[in-house]
Amino acid sequence: MNSHLFATTPRMQIVWDVLEAAKDNADEMVIAACRRLIVADRLGWKKHAKRGDIELVMSIAG
Repeated sequence: MNSHLFATTPRMQIVWDVLEAAKDNADEMVIAACRRLIVADRLGWKKHAKRGDIELVMSIAG
């Protein structure tokens, strides 16, 4: 697992790892979900994170 400078929590470490894999595979839907979750983390996870994005990223993570 890579260590990302911006990953402040284990949850965000997963998001960043999935984002890197999605970029390698050119998976635009997953890339967009990861980016929305990164923004949600900065603005306030509970209010801004979408359940569908969380489920998609976690399903990819394994």
